[in-house]
Amino acid sequence: MRRTKHRDQTARGPAGIELAGALGLLAAILWMTPAFALVPPTSVDQTSASFLHHLLSMANTVFHEAGHVILSPFGRFLTVLGGSLLQVVVPVVAGFALWRSGSVVGPPFALWWAGQSAASVARYVADAQGGRLMLLGGVTGRDAPGTHDWRNLLTWTGLLEWDVQLGWIVHSVGSLAMAVGLVWLAWLCWQGVLGWLAGAEQQAP
Repeated sequence: MRRTKHRDQTARGPAGIELAGALGLLAAILWMTPAFALVPPTSVDQTSASFLHHLLSMANTVFHEAGHVILSPFGRFLTVLGGSLLQVVVPVVAGFALWRSGSVVGPPFALWWAGQSAASVARYVADAQGGRLMLLGGVTGRDAPGTHDWRNLLTWTGLLEWDVQLGWIVHSVGSLAMAVGLVWLAWLCWQGVLGWLAGAEQQAP
């Protein structure tokens, strides 16, 4: 019964305050998506990043660092991998939780966020050999050998020479997730606007 109700809400799209919030969220991610999806993972330039870009990056960094701590009991490899892993897993888990709670807007945003986080990881992967990306603490992988997660991971797995190619793969998956989340949210907003117009027409004298 609950799932049927959720499907009906999804088909109608958000309404009222949720619709206004969804439209604002759609505008925000429409603005931010090109900065993540269209910038190659080999780029280290962050001078043009927006405030929202930095805000999202800070949230991802919190989960990234938490991942290192949470997986630390499981050995060095998983400790190092845990940062990138958790920053992508958290939005996925959040999206599932929001879907279970009946949220209409939450799941597509969570999918977009997971894609954005993956695109952020892609830059880290592609930088494994170059070590030009600024890391937490204000140093680069080149400045502080042994501190670059993905240089360590790819060295241990014998894949270091494929860092850029792997970065592009992760970037492509992340960009696809962002695109699907964006289109999904846009469709929901459209359904919500149509529902609002239909309601306004019925109330008109």
